[in-house]
Amino acid sequence: MAENALVKAGFDISELSPEEQQQLMELYKTELQVSQEGVDLQPIRFKINKDSCTFMDPFGNGHSELRGVIVFKHKVRGYWDRNSDDTIPECSSWDGRTGIVTDTNEQRACANCPMNAWGSGMDEAGNQTRGKAC
Repeated sequence: MAENALVKAGFDISELSPEEQQQLMELYKTELQVSQEGVDLQPIRFKINKDSCTFMDPFGNGHSELRGVIVFKHKVRGYWDRNSDDTIPECSSWDGRTGIVTDTNEQRACANCPMNAWGSGMDEAGNQTRGKAC
């Protein structure tokens, strides 16, 4: 990871010896950790107003589009039964690939799960939606 970041930053590490490459990567990792100390990134949270098809910022201003850089993505899945008031999901996946059923610890492939299919979602009134249940 550090090597890829150095190459993307324009460093040509191919001319360095393996020991020098290792030292540079260790220095890079240390500097990266130090630069993050004391920094508490709290990105602005936008909500989607489905009535006006806009993004709402924390101040109530509407935006027709957002521009930015995605700095982190984590594919997590979870399925909660609409008829249950339980806060624990019926099934969840931390990697987006393998779900674990809460009651039985059974593992399921998310790709083949019917709750991960488009059209399996339900709204608050129990009507089927185009979205996914999971």
